[in-house]
Amino acid sequence: DHLTVLAFAINPQRADILTSHYSWLLTRAFATNDYAADLRNASSPISVLVGDKDELFDAGRFAPTIAAVRTDIPVTIIPDLSHIEITTDPRAAPAIAAAVRSADRR
Repeated sequence: DHLTVLAFAINPQRADILTSHYSWLLTRAFATNDYAADLRNASSPISVLVGDKDELFDAGRFAPTIAAVRTDIPVTIIPDLSHIEITTDPRAAPAIAAAVRSADRR
């Protein structure tokens, strides 16, 4: 479970904050057999944040896809950020803080 199954070509100068590989166990942690059931069965508040320049997912499809299952899950598209920049760029911090504050009120 701990062996590398996916490696990323990352900038070596950013190796302190970027992941260079995923193990099998980590890769499986991102998987789901039924995302709609996972959303329906979630017992804690959920918020979705995505960068409008996400190169892995179509940011515009999150809101309608999630709303088809649960209308109480907010989706925030953060301008000018890519997939990984959501976790590394300080410009994401206000949206992340707002999502956490909102979840605390739900």
